[in-house]
Amino acid sequence: MPYFDFTKLSVNVDSDNSCPFFCALNKKIYSGGELFPSNICPYAFQVIYPYYLTLTNGGWFNWVRPKGGVIVQCPNPRGALEMKIFQESSLKGVKVEVLQAKGECSWGHKKGDTFILNHDTFSFCPKVLDVFIPYFKLVEKGTQMPWLDKDSNFILKCPNITCGNAQFIIKGNR
Repeated sequence: MPYFDFTKLSVNVDSDNSCPFFCALNKKIYSGGELFPSNICPYAFQVIYPYYLTLTNGGWFNWVRPKGGVIVQCPNPRGALEMKIFQESSLKGVKVEVLQAKGECSWGHKKGDTFILNHDTFSFCPKVLDVFIPYFKLVEKGTQMPWLDKDSNFILKCPNITCGNAQFIIKGNR
């Protein structure tokens, strides 16, 4: 059982239809369970995502051997996952392998689990998710933020300036 239940959130997309990600999907309302790649802990995803972006866009890390992988750790103090992120020539994305779980992972991930992340993995814009994760817990707890709409819903703008004027209304269903 996750220590934070993202399924209690809903996100409405208010876009001027210039965002290529949301225009292609033609979807406007997402439940919390639809936001993240299936079966991947949101906090592990947030750690993986910057490396995913680098590797899938031709970047590399000077401290990593060629064809090696980047070793990262999720922040869960009760069950931190040590993960290796690497590209395989057959993938148009990255493969993530759990090397060990230090304690009990609240999402049930364990040593040997693997995940493939590529463009088809995402049902919600990963750039938006990466920025919004810290705010989700605040919304679920009922934290009052200075940028609320007239119905007291939490609103965030898309972090990608070239994506039009998309904004997201985030509701916690407590």
